[in-house]
Amino acid sequence: MAWAYKFDGSPTTYYLFGKTYPPGINVTSNKYIGNFGIGYQQTDKGLYMIMEMETTGGFDTKITDVAEVSTCFNTAPFQIQEDEFMRRRTEDLQREREKIDRDEASIRSDDDCAAAKQNIIVFRRAQLRRQEENLRTIPTGNVYQDRNVQKAYTGMMDPLFMIQGDILNTLLGICTNESGQRKNPRSNQYAAKIACLQGQLGRLQAAESQMSALDAEYAAQPGKAMAEKSRLYLQLMRTACN
Repeated sequence: MAWAYKFDGSPTTYYLFGKTYPPGINVTSNKYIGNFGIGYQQTDKGLYMIMEMETTGGFDTKITDVAEVSTCFNTAPFQIQEDEFMRRRTEDLQREREKIDRDEASIRSDDDCAAAKQNIIVFRRAQLRRQEENLRTIPTGNVYQDRNVQKAYTGMMDPLFMIQGDILNTLLGICTNESGQRKNPRSNQYAAKIACLQGQLGRLQAAESQMSALDAEYAAQPGKAMAEKSRLYLQLMRTACN
């Protein structure tokens, strides 16, 4: 059994499972483990599992099955995950830097959309620097209780940055199709795609403003902000142009 709770003024309902179900629960900042709104949340009344998140517009995420198993946990073969993450992420960033260099070198000066492509390169380089800065703030060892480390990990997968990248890619898509339309004025295949991309651009820009507002509203609750921004991003993906 899970009970429904709402944040004041929020359209989202959370169904919580726990030992008790008081009339009011205060969420503990920075004590959320999960994704897209479901998972574990520490509160002033104890630890709860968020079984379902339901909001307006038909968006819903839920845990549909929980299995209780008995196992003997042997820690001998395990290593500190943060250290392995740091090693792999450093290698990933180096590969991304090399790919950015190759992509930039492939941009032709006579390309109608060279400026749009260069804007994407600039954005990717800025994100790369941000990722490197986040890595430098993470010490080695088990640091799951460190608030600054939690913020750094969160910054590596922020939906706001994904939206900003999508905006630039959508602008490139519009440019590419407009260029194709100019070169093939008798073709009708470009008009519909341009209209779709322009509509998507407007939705992306609106979502960018909403996510920035969520960051300000939940400045002390990065887990909550992440869940709400993830919900917005998933909704947008349903309207993406093919």
